[in-house]
Amino acid sequence: MAFLPEFETDIFISHARVDNKTADLSDGWVTVFLRHLEIELSQAFAGRMNVVELWWDKELEGNRFFDEAIRHTISNSAIFLALNSVGFANSEYCQKEVRWFSENAALQGRSLKVGDASRIFNVLLYNLQPHEWPEEFKGRIGSPFHDAGESKEKGRPISFNSEEFRQRIRKLSDEIAATLNAIKQSAIPAPSEKPETIKKDIVFLAYTHDDLKERRALVENELIRNGVTVIPRMPPPYPAAQHEAKVIEQLKRANLSVHLFNDRRGQPIDEDESNNYPQRQIQLALKHAPAQLIWVPQSLDIKSISDETQRKLLDGLANGERETSGYRFVSEPVSVITDQILDRLKQLKPPPPPKPEEVATLLHTHPKDYSHVSWLNQFLQKFHEPVIISPRVEDPKLSLADLEERLRKAARLIIVFNEAAEDWVRERLIHAIHFALNEKCPLNRCAVFFAPPRNKADQKLFNFGPVPVDYFDMDDFLSPNGLTKFFGRGNGAKQ
Repeated sequence: MAFLPEFETDIFISHARVDNKTADLSDGWVTVFLRHLEIELSQAFAGRMNVVELWWDKELEGNRFFDEAIRHTISNSAIFLALNSVGFANSEYCQKEVRWFSENAALQGRSLKVGDASRIFNVLLYNLQPHEWPEEFKGRIGSPFHDAGESKEKGRPISFNSEEFRQRIRKLSDEIAATLNAIKQSAIPAPSEKPETIKKDIVFLAYTHDDLKERRALVENELIRNGVTVIPRMPPPYPAAQHEAKVIEQLKRANLSVHLFNDRRGQPIDEDESNNYPQRQIQLALKHAPAQLIWVPQSLDIKSISDETQRKLLDGLANGERETSGYRFVSEPVSVITDQILDRLKQLKPPPPPKPEEVATLLHTHPKDYSHVSWLNQFLQKFHEPVIISPRVEDPKLSLADLEERLRKAARLIIVFNEAAEDWVRERLIHAIHFALNEKCPLNRCAVFFAPPRNKADQKLFNFGPVPVDYFDMDDFLSPNGLTKFFGRGNGAKQ
């Protein structure tokens, strides 16, 4: 779980792959730098490990085409930390990541500044001049981690064993901590979309064995391309209790949890060989996710799996009692995993509400003006306009009840107005609009038909409410384009 609950990741790390290469295949500069930063934040700021969540795409190296997966992480990160270098400046992908962070912040209504602090950190591995920085970095002070000093030379990243590095990593850690606290106190608004109100397709794509990580990443990318929200990979957090709490929280958000298995068990939890992340996540999903999809390769013979723990797990899933209707176990080729998930998401969606059989127009009026309804009905029938007519009812209560019943089938309402009082027409319009909104009727337009020619001042009589009110008289109805706006078409032609 991130330190900032409104974000999925606290710090997104953007770097050029070349800056993490070594000749002897030991840990590269980026790996060691991030290890120092994470420990410094954990000790001096959080007081324990795995509180501040850092994300970098080490796992996706060599698979940079997973644009959507990375963009999703960037858009849900509180801080963007760039390791600015010659490689970073020459990397189109790194420049794209910077733009994504800025663009997504704008789309979500989130400022890039919190008070005087910036949510973008420019860590300079080389002495690059401001004109060499991305446009988004300009106007911000960089954090130097190079040995060039005041010279114009580019220098090199400083040594981790130097006192200078220790001082600079502490300073950077303090600045990040201050920004995280400022963000938390300012309560940066979340994106305008409300997941609980606007129910999108959300998938919990579970942790896998290393052999399936590339397949998992590909599935994630394909799901995002199809408009599915994929919950970021877990772990982290790695400790058992924190991992379990975070997984349960995210499973309850999801429409579907997806679990990919092969013949090998996953990474152990807390070095306990009897318990691993993929196994624990399916156990939690069966309890907390509304639906589950479990996939194994079509070629896998479960009974021949040599690992007894894995064999028992998959055999139980394939052949055990399935207590919930949302549980699906599939043995299919790898090429159809995404299709299986998308099909399952469709099955889980509730059926759409029934639509009205016809987009009809309801004619309603006071008993005094009922004689004018016949002409209007005949006119609309000539143009094949479906019409519902409220009967002539003298009792006001029964007339109102009839109006409500007929509004359930009408997309448009016309009240005929001649001898009735203005207040009666106004009250009927207000009642119809409120009833339609509260009962979710298909009504989307209202009108008043003036049986005699209307005066221009009459148009101001009934201006109110969230549903538009139009005004007609006989001349408007006889005009070729008089009904264009109200009926959504011109020249009386049926659409």
